[in-house]
Amino acid sequence: MRIWAAAGFVIVALFGQTQRLTKRVSTSALAVIPFREVAGHIDVEGTISGFGVLSMVIDTGFSESALSQTIYSQLKLPFTGLVNVPPGYGGRVTNPMVITSVPSIDFGGLAIKNFAFVVIPPDYIPTMPGVEIDAIVGSDFFDRYVVEMDYSNKVLRLYDPTTYREPQGGCKLPLHRGPMPSAVPLIDAKIIAEEGRAVDAALFLDTGGQIPMMLTNSFTAAHPELLKDVPTEPNQAEGVAGGVTRFRIGRMPAIQLGACTVHDPLTAFSLDNSGMGLGGGSFSGSIGLGIFRRFTTIFDYPRGFVIFESPTKGNSPRN
Repeated sequence: MRIWAAAGFVIVALFGQTQRLTKRVSTSALAVIPFREVAGHIDVEGTISGFGVLSMVIDTGFSESALSQTIYSQLKLPFTGLVNVPPGYGGRVTNPMVITSVPSIDFGGLAIKNFAFVVIPPDYIPTMPGVEIDAIVGSDFFDRYVVEMDYSNKVLRLYDPTTYREPQGGCKLPLHRGPMPSAVPLIDAKIIAEEGRAVDAALFLDTGGQIPMMLTNSFTAAHPELLKDVPTEPNQAEGVAGGVTRFRIGRMPAIQLGACTVHDPLTAFSLDNSGMGLGGGSFSGSIGLGIFRRFTTIFDYPRGFVIFESPTKGNSPRN
C-alpha cells in the first residue's frame, strides 16, 4: 500500500478463481528473486550500495519507494529534495519528507543504479512479526521492468521491457495512472452485485493490500446496492500513517478482471470520511494480495497493461 495508506488490514481469505489458462512464451529473465509472504506483504532480500542484506517489501500501492530513516542515516545518503506526502486512511495531515538517491540497489544479482527513495520515519513502516522492514519498493521499480509475480513458486521475475514477449492468452487489462500526487496504477474492472448487475469500478493494484478488495466510501455511497447483504457492524484498524480507518467486511458475488472472474471475494467497505478511504475522483477502491495470490500476475507498466494468468485448472474452494 502507499506510504500514507500502508498495512491497513490484516485479513487473509481464500476464494474462487477463474479457469483461464495461458500458453507461456519463453523469455529470459534478467533476475529471479525469491520472496516470502509476511503478514500479507511480499518481502524480498536485497542490498543497497553493498550495505548488508536488507528486508524490502514490494508494494505497487506505493507510488514512491520508501527507505527507513535508520538506513538513510547509517548510509549517510544525500539529501536531494522534499516531497509532500498526503494523508491516508484517517491519517495525518500532509507531511513533508526527505528524498534521497542510492547509487545502487541489488536484487538477485541485478543492480539498479541511482534509485530514488522517500525517507520515512519508523511509524510509517508496516509492522511485521519477526521482520524488521528496511525499505518499501514501489511503483517506480515497476516502471523499469516487466515484473512477473509467480505466487505459486514464490518468485518475482524481472524482464527487459524492450525484449519481453507477453504470453498468449490470459486476462489482459490496460493500465492507467491516477492523478498526482499518488499516480498509482489503475485498472477498469466490474463489480458484480446481487442479481448479476455489473458496476464499473476503477481499482488500483495494491500488492501490499492484505484484503482481496477494498471499496471506498464515496463509491459505495454512489452504489448503495453493493451494500445490500453486507453486515452493518463496523470494524477498524490502525493505519501506518497514523489515525484509524473504519470499514465493514462482507463479500461481493464476483469481480471481473477483463476475461477473468473471481467469485465471492472478501471485501472491505470503507466508512472513512477523509483520505484514501473516502475515495472519489479517479478511483473506486483497490485489489490486494488476496487476489494476486490466486494468479501469476504480469505487471507491464512500460507498455501499460497487466495480465492475470491462472496457474492451474479448475476452481479452488472458498473459505
